[in-house]
This record gives sequence, structure tokens and C-alpha cells, in this order.
Amino acid sequence: MHERAQSIARALPAVTEAVGDNLNALADFGVRSGLDALRMLALAGKGVLLGHIYSYAFAAAGQANVARLLSTIEEEMRGSLTPAASPSIDSMDQAPLAESHRAP
Repeated sequence: MHERAQSIARALPAVTEAVGDNLNALADFGVRSGLDALRMLALAGKGVLLGHIYSYAFAAAGQANVARLLSTIEEEMRGSLTPAASPSIDSMDQAPLAESHRAP
């Protein structure tokens, strides 16, 4: 049987609790959409990095594709906030976004 590493989404709450205010937890792996970014923030992340998808977008079609990617991520984040009746990330109800990724 193969042991699998815990996903970033499942580990993030414990990491942020362990480091407290000493460090800012930034999520990178597993972020492929605006909703993924919001989920990481809801799980107590202080920021989200887009390194992998940013690099893939650039490699596929250059700077114009990166601009399109960032626009899409922003639209997805704004669209995901609307159902939660949140005008901003700071005021969003984190529970519905985080619930599907909490450890059992």
C-alpha cells in the first residue's frame, strides 16, 4: 500500500495554527482556479501563489496568455464571492468554502 502525502488544503489549517502570527502561510500547489484560491484563503492562508499555472500559461502562449489567466482567476474569485453574499475576500463567510477540504 502506498502512503500518500496530505494535500495542501487539508494541511493548511494546522500549519497556520502551528505558526500563529510568526509566519504568513502562502498556498501554491493545487490552485488552478479562482475558487481554489478562495478556498485556500478560507482555510486560513494569508495569500495564494499562482506559480505553476502562471508558468504554464506563459509557456503556452506568452504574456498575453498570462494576462488572460489573471483576468480569468479574478473573474472566478469575484463570481465565487457573489453567491456567498460577500463584497470582498475579507468579509466572506469562510465556512462553506473551507468545509469540503477539512480533514475528516
